Amino acid sequence: MVTHTFVCQLCGRQKEHDPVKRHIPFDWYHRQVNGKVYLLCDSCGNPGHFSGGISPTLRDMFKSRLGIDVVD
Repeated sequence: MVTHTFVCQLCGRQKEHDPVKRHIPFDWYHRQVNGKVYLLCDSCGNPGHFSGGISPTLRDMFKSRLGIDVVD
């Protein structure tokens, strides 16, 4: 078994995972924001943050941590 370290592109959380089992860790998500796809952990990529548009919390995180203004 060969594991890789996956890193959430928003909060920096890391998780060891064997990509042979699944291409990304279970409960992690690929989410498209402003036309770019990000790998997000289970907390940052939670579907509730994207219901009816991106949540204000994630908007603030994208702005403060990545310098990205999120547009719907």
